[in-house]
Amino acid sequence: MEVYMSKIKVYSEIGKLNTVLLHRPGKEVENLTPDLLERLLFDDIPFLKVAQAEHDAFAKVLTDNNVKVLYIENLVAETLDQHADQRDAFIDKFVEEANIDSE
Repeated sequence: MEVYMSKIKVYSEIGKLNTVLLHRPGKEVENLTPDLLERLLFDDIPFLKVAQAEHDAFAKVLTDNNVKVLYIENLVAETLDQHADQRDAFIDKFVEEANIDSE
């Protein structure tokens, strides 16, 4: 089955921001390794509660300025609910690409 994606059309880097896709920091923040911290330009392991509070403040500034905030985990959940026939294939591919070994 071929899927045709509409082309992304960006005409300005300084235009009005209408919609943004976010991920609220979760427990993955607590699993960052020193090597990865350096690559991500962190000086130290971020505290989860502080990272979440900063994220929430950022999201609030966006919504207060009429920017639609979308959360990727909600979009994935909605998509999998609407396309239950593809759920198992998605999970299998996710596990494969994440190198998760169940043994």
